[in-house]
Amino acid sequence: MKKMQHHILQRLSVIVLAVVLAITNTLPANAQFFTQEREGLDLPENEILFYDPKADALECAGLGQDNGGVTLIGSDNLEKAWNFFIGKDLSPNQTAGILGNLIWESGSEALDPNSNQQGGGPGRGIAQWTVNERWADLVKWAAPRNPRDLAVQLEYIWYEMNNVAPYNKTAERIKATATVEEAVLLFEREFERAGKPVLGKRLHYANLALARYGGTTPGATPAPDSLRDASGCPTDGGSIAVVDGKAFPLQTTKSAITGNKPYPWCHTSQSNCHHDYNAADIMISTGTLVVAAAPGKVVKINEGRAAHVVILGDDRNVYYYTHMGRGTIKVADNQAVTTGTPLGNIGTKDDAQGTPPHLHFDILPPPYAMRMGCSGASCTRYPFQNVQPLLTTLFQALPE
Repeated sequence: MKKMQHHILQRLSVIVLAVVLAITNTLPANAQFFTQEREGLDLPENEILFYDPKADALECAGLGQDNGGVTLIGSDNLEKAWNFFIGKDLSPNQTAGILGNLIWESGSEALDPNSNQQGGGPGRGIAQWTVNERWADLVKWAAPRNPRDLAVQLEYIWYEMNNVAPYNKTAERIKATATVEEAVLLFEREFERAGKPVLGKRLHYANLALARYGGTTPGATPAPDSLRDASGCPTDGGSIAVVDGKAFPLQTTKSAITGNKPYPWCHTSQSNCHHDYNAADIMISTGTLVVAAAPGKVVKINEGRAAHVVILGDDRNVYYYTHMGRGTIKVADNQAVTTGTPLGNIGTKDDAQGTPPHLHFDILPPPYAMRMGCSGASCTRYPFQNVQPLLTTLFQALPE
């Protein structure tokens, strides 16, 4: 019986292979990839393809299919948290105000993401989220990532500060504070909402954090080679380059881009060098942070394979970012974003449909309010902007 089943499977395999070869032979000689055109509001998973005859040349060695996340910089959890909030354009005083609260809530300067409320209470994590309420929301939001991971908890704090009522005015309001005292009070009142605030202790720890890290500029510090994202691949470190209110869409360095040989992005060209239509494919390592090039509102996200974000800019242009890793998207539908807001992390070879990991970036002018689901030559009918002049200018502002 087993021999007969094996024989049948062999014959089926031969038939399937023959069908695949027959289909392949009908394609144009220079077509490595083929997708049907699909238009409308729902973008297909593989709508943007990059033609590359040596598609696997730059794949991160030993890459798994994990979902990524931010790379934290620092020698301990407190320094990592400091760098995280400084990287959100908060001042040292504002950052210290947040950390003073988190130290008091979590129970120590260790800022342990595994901390539970003493005495068996419902508080969990560095912000002591209530287990059946905000903590449950965090767990759902983080899936499939580990909710006990420090980076996940820091990301969720920032997410709540901007998106989850009644805490969603915290980021805006803390940016209006000037002193450490104001920041401590604001974060406790708007975000923590403790039954017994004990503000003196929160202020004490805030001043401790400020004294320890207030003289540094960690937001511009490249990540060391030893730091890897959750997929197991090294990130590029670097910083976010902003010129005249627009940001290069990756937190990276010049060398991280120019070193992607033999297929680097055409960083010296003012004219379009993308296949078929105006766009850019920027080859970069898996895990590299993708950021918003301009302020606007998120109008569509896909968190699966070839994850993407569509933003309707304040300038009415439609900004499209794709080939991010599944599960790495850091924004939500209808979320307002500013220049440099983290959107996600560069995905794997699988997220790029078998091509080297890269960011596909394009801009569609008004009156379009959504990115249509075209790909390849089918996109030539639409007036996509030549993004090279903008990107090359921003590229020059990146660190070496």
